[in-house]
Amino acid sequence: MSAAHLSGASRRASPISMLVRHNRVGLLAGILLLAFIVLAIVAPIVAPSDPTDMVPVERLKSPAESGLMGTDVFGRDVLSRILYGARISIGVGVVSVLIAAAVGTVLGLGAGYVGRWQEYVTMRLMDVLFSFPSILLAILIVSIWGAGFRSI
Repeated sequence: MSAAHLSGASRRASPISMLVRHNRVGLLAGILLLAFIVLAIVAPIVAPSDPTDMVPVERLKSPAESGLMGTDVFGRDVLSRILYGARISIGVGVVSVLIAAAVGTVLGLGAGYVGRWQEYVTMRLMDVLFSFPSILLAILIVSIWGAGFRSI
């Protein structure tokens, strides 16, 4: 055995071990995010009640009185609403990333393959798109297609 092998100098650290050693806050955030995603996926199993069930006599109860997070003004369980809401948020995030990746790939391949004029037109269109604040584009989309899950 060589000296380099015995000392561990020839071994490279994996990205995960580097994360654990050097970025404890990032590791904690990753674990919490993973736990939140898992809870959102298994929400029908772990949620204490249906998020739309209204119990007027249970309205505005504190966490000690009713459930882990209490109830809202209509008597709905807050924890159930958070878990089911996370499912929708994660779904919107995944779908938007997939759409952006598909459109970006098609535009990038088209601009790279065709060449100069399409690359120039694509770049100018992206410059125009990025010149508007995101919130204005969101308001425009909602005003054209209406509010709801499909317009997100």
